Amino acid sequence: MMNIRVIQPPYPKHVSDTPASIAYMIDQGVPPSSIIAMTFTNKAAREMRDRIQQMVPHKLSSTS
Repeated sequence: MMNIRVIQPPYPKHVSDTPASIAYMIDQGVPPSSIIAMTFTNKAAREMRDRIQQMVPHKLSSTS
């Protein structure tokens, strides 16, 4: 098991970087259940989840 930590600052220009990094990890075979992403608000969490689902819909279930 490999531990990976992705830290990106909460600046507007990085809004699309975090979902892209997570989508890349999923494409490389990292199980989505082993990835933790933290946001400051529930709205931001939903937006991040939605962006990731758009990037790798074939690898995520719709029940997450």
